[in-house]
Amino acid sequence: MIRPMKYVVLRNYIDLLTSEEFWHSLYVTFIYILETVPTSVILGLLLALLLSMNWLKGKGLFRTVFYIPVITAMAAAAVVWNWLFEPNVGLINYILGFFGIAPKKWLNDPHWAIVALIIVGVWKRIGYNMVLFLAGHQTIPKTYYEAAMVDGATTFARFWHITLPLLSPTTLFVTIIQFIASFRVFISVSVMTRGGAARSTEVITYFLYENAFNYLKMGMLNSFKALIVPFMSSAFGVFLLRQFFLTIPKELEDAARIDGCGRLRILWNVILPLSKPALWTMALYTFLAHWNSYMWPLVAINNDQKQMIQVGISKFASMQKTEKTLQMTSSTVAIVPIIIFFFFVQKHFMEGISISGMKE
Repeated sequence: MIRPMKYVVLRNYIDLLTSEEFWHSLYVTFIYILETVPTSVILGLLLALLLSMNWLKGKGLFRTVFYIPVITAMAAAAVVWNWLFEPNVGLINYILGFFGIAPKKWLNDPHWAIVALIIVGVWKRIGYNMVLFLAGHQTIPKTYYEAAMVDGATTFARFWHITLPLLSPTTLFVTIIQFIASFRVFISVSVMTRGGAARSTEVITYFLYENAFNYLKMGMLNSFKALIVPFMSSAFGVFLLRQFFLTIPKELEDAARIDGCGRLRILWNVILPLSKPALWTMALYTFLAHWNSYMWPLVAINNDQKQMIQVGISKFASMQKTEKTLQMTSSTVAIVPIIIFFFFVQKHFMEGISISGMKE
């Protein structure tokens, strides 16, 4: 039973700000941010520049491969990474052995556990950064590079004086997005370390979750409405579609009005057909958001019969710690469908992202 509420003025805030655990979790979070954000931004930029090379073949395949970590459910991926970081039979220690490096107790060592989470975080985010940098790079006029080549500028000079300055708005946006994403890291911590080893991976989100929902058992919403209603609208979707609509020539709407079309017919016969790339992009993001949802279902649902697949996989993996085959099977069930879906729509997805980023 929860005790009756009592007004305590600022006592809760004072207790939080004087808590050693709170400041420790904040410190761990900023260490994670300082390592993950610059690394993922730089690697995303380098991959985007590589995929912009004219001589590179199979760009669509490479885009899909590099974007797979983004669309992969983090809970399922974390189960796989648990096996990769396994001290005795893990693939990472096996590879390190070829170079004469002693095996590490990755997730059980306070010094290496946070490094393991940083590796997973960078792996998860570089594909997203790559797509945004690709979209930004495609807006740079080719004439700038042609003029620089006529003046004898080297490849590095063209990158330093043309590409990097003109990508600065994209770089700022990507950095902000990754800072927010890193500050909100939760799933990899929850599935892989649960705040260990020795609280070395207890980031601020996991600290708040443990104190608010595990200790006080506040997950009482427990209905499908709790999973659906909060996500019936999307600020990202509004922004994406608004940016795309700005790219549609006004002349098309004017011509339709001259032909006697009303607003509804213009929407149906002009706007929607031209908006297929943006709609595909929005459909993919919506599908991924719900398929990969973990934090909110974990908080809102405590009935296993109504639980989302990512939370179910996390609980299943924790119950089958010694059965690696069953863990891999459950992860495959969560990962394969979205990879197949993305493979068929990735052309429309890239087109939607690229075009939507061209207007201010």
